[in-house]
Amino acid sequence: MKNKLGYCRDCAHFESVAPGSGYCHKNPPVVVHHLVKEDSNGDVIYSSVAIASIFPITANSEFCGDFSSMEDVEWVE
Repeated sequence: MKNKLGYCRDCAHFESVAPGSGYCHKNPPVVVHHLVKEDSNGDVIYSSVAIASIFPITANSEFCGDFSSMEDVEWVE
């Protein structure tokens, strides 16, 4: 079986959000920053978790090695 390569606009993971571009939903967003501030006793003063990263923005005409054709995907309803 050959690996498939195709444009983002034809990928099952692509969500079009603007003319010519959209989001890639191949991988879920992840938390990119966590901060814990402690006092001199080691007690937590505050904890902050940054907002999760967004799905990467890509152009319709881009491509990657994880292309999944919409025709090869069985959608769950």
